[in-house]
Amino acid sequence: MRINLFLIILIFASCDLPFKPKNDNNKTDIFAVSHDYMGEYIVHSHPVTLTWSDIEITRFKHFKVERGMGNSEEDFVWTHIITITDSLETTFIDSIEDDQMFQYRVRLVDKSNQFMIAYSETFTVPDVKSLNVRNDYFYFEDAYESAFLDDGDTLYVSPGTYTVNLRFLTKDIYFISTNGADQTALVGVSDTSSVVEIHKGVMSGFTVKNGVGNEGGGVQVWGNAILENCIITENKTVEADVNIQIYPFGFGGGVYLTENALMRNCLVVDNWGKFGAGGVLMDGSSRIEDSEIFSNDTKGKGGGVLLFSDECTISRSIVRANRSFGSTMGGLDDSFGGGIATYSGNHFINNTLIKGNYSSRGGGGVFVSQNASISFINSIFHRNRSGLFRGDNGSGLSYGDLTIRNTIVWDNTGRNPRFLWNESYFSNIDEVSYIQTNHGNIRDEPLFEDITQNNFILMSGSPCINTGDSLNIYNDTDNSRNDMGIFGGPDPIQF
Repeated sequence: MRINLFLIILIFASCDLPFKPKNDNNKTDIFAVSHDYMGEYIVHSHPVTLTWSDIEITRFKHFKVERGMGNSEEDFVWTHIITITDSLETTFIDSIEDDQMFQYRVRLVDKSNQFMIAYSETFTVPDVKSLNVRNDYFYFEDAYESAFLDDGDTLYVSPGTYTVNLRFLTKDIYFISTNGADQTALVGVSDTSSVVEIHKGVMSGFTVKNGVGNEGGGVQVWGNAILENCIITENKTVEADVNIQIYPFGFGGGVYLTENALMRNCLVVDNWGKFGAGGVLMDGSSRIEDSEIFSNDTKGKGGGVLLFSDECTISRSIVRANRSFGSTMGGLDDSFGGGIATYSGNHFINNTLIKGNYSSRGGGGVFVSQNASISFINSIFHRNRSGLFRGDNGSGLSYGDLTIRNTIVWDNTGRNPRFLWNESYFSNIDEVSYIQTNHGNIRDEPLFEDITQNNFILMSGSPCINTGDSLNIYNDTDNSRNDMGIFGGPDPIQF
């Protein structure tokens, strides 16, 4: 029992009883509360009618109606709903808006503040595991903010094109299209914010386009959030009313990954970053896996990807046909690193193809700034280019710490293609005048199967087979010695 009957008896015995049921010849003290909820599955506000005993009351003051809700009776949080001053009122209609356990209590009080409390039976609203935009809720924001959508639940989106700008900041949910990115598009409407900003959970299966943001024009991904199975295209970042380059303002035309964010199995294509990172801006401990960054542009550093700070990772991915170019041919702009550029921090790239990228000033494939380090393992640099006037080094240009291992650097061009890869190990490089053979390096035609079809599988007899680093940690998946290139090592690329 939730009330101390003995205490109530003492109170009532000390004075005239102010509460007694009407038309009760036995004069029995009766005060009870009931509800009419029948256990329906609900995803919207649902009415519940409360009814309590009709009691004859001397010097009536009010009824107080309260709602308790929680995961169990032990953790109920009680909320005052209404105070009723009409003694003849014996019903009240409440609305429930959550999938939890509920109970009601009504407090009957007289003008001497003597009271009685009655509790309804508890009831539980069936657990809601998912909601659907268009079927259950018309607007994304209403569905996301609904109390029925909890951490671990799924917000499904039906096929269609949606003009939105969404901010998912507080709930750890799955935000998923039912029919995939080809049939479900999120199109930006604001000219100052990303199409989607997500801080928790998983976003999967959307095309995100036409975003115009200050950073991450298409999508910003924070915390431990995951962006997967998406196409990010035709987004851009813009400059402020005054041309002040304050990071990350104007960076990350397609995607901004920060903190522990992960992007996997995504295509980032045809985006524009005003000051840098045409495709993807990365900092923190963010990661890219199994993705393609293709045909993105910037006038600053990192046509495809800019690794701005901290410790980022790119694995099993393709970075191709991105451009970093300034406003003038050979000018003193910041156009370095057509494919990938670093600003600071220590970064790691494995089993990644860097192909056909361009920068006007240097490092068509990769640029490493003075305060940064980057390590490539089992990767390929192929046909990256730099400008003909001030452009240096089609494959890579480094003022910091650039290391390659089990990597193929082949057929890249620039004004000065002879870049000395001083920290190269067990790699095949065609653009050095002196091969550090004591590091296991070679300079031989790699014999790709068909580069015209982007087929970089090594042909039988390739000098790159079984000539990578012999340490067991670099072994191929069949436990044989490492093959140079993107298909070698314990974590090969998957097309």
